[in-house]
Amino acid sequence: HDFSSSYTVIEPMATVSATLMNVLYAGIDNPISISVPGVAMQDISATMSNGSLTRQGDHWLARPTTVGQDAEINVSANMDGHQVTMASTKFRVRKLPDPTPYISFKDASGNTDHYRGGKPFAKALLLNSPGLEAAIDDGLLDTPFTVESFETVFFDSSGNAMPEVSNGNQFSPRQKTQFQRLGRGKRFYISRIRAKGPDGITRDLSPMEVIVQ
Repeated sequence: HDFSSSYTVIEPMATVSATLMNVLYAGIDNPISISVPGVAMQDISATMSNGSLTRQGDHWLARPTTVGQDAEINVSANMDGHQVTMASTKFRVRKLPDPTPYISFKDASGNTDHYRGGKPFAKALLLNSPGLEAAIDDGLLDTPFTVESFETVFFDSSGNAMPEVSNGNQFSPRQKTQFQRLGRGKRFYISRIRAKGPDGITRDLSPMEVIVQ
C-alpha cells in the first residue's frame, strides 16, 4: 500500500536543573536533577567546575566552593559506544543566607520545638534548655549552624544593663542563675550571636528578645 509519513530530527539534548532553585549555595550539597531523553541513567555522566559533583542513585549532589564564581555543569552520554556532549549549564553560586537563632525545647507532647523570641516563653522550659542554636529551617534549606558565642543582656531595677557572655552555644551557670531570678513578664536579650555555617563562614546574627512567662 502506498503511504506517506514525516518526522523531525532534533539535536541530542539534556535537562539539568537545581531541585532547590536556580542558584547553588557554596559549602553544602545542592540536589541536582540531570536527565537525557531516551538515554538510560547509567549512560549519563557529568562534571562540574568550581566544586564537586557526585551521583547518588538517580540524583546528583553539587557542592560549589567559591561564592560569586559561576559553576558550570557539563553533561555527556554514551551513544552507541561514543561519548557525546549533551549540555552545558551555568549556575550562580551564592553564600548561604544567615540562619535564625533559637532555643530548642520539648513541648507537652515531647516533640522538639524552637523558640525564636518575641513572645512569652515558660520559665521552666528556659531553665531546661541547654543553650542557643541556629539554623536555616525554612523547609527549603534545612541547614544547621554552629553557635560559637553569644551574650545575654539583663536589666536591674534601675535600668542598668548586665551582660553575661557565653563562649560557645551553652548557657553559662551565671546566665542560668539570672534566669532563675526573672519574674513573670520580665524580659532579656540575646545579642552578639556568632554562628558558623557548613560553608565555614562565621556571621553575626540579629539579637532575639526573650519574654519570661
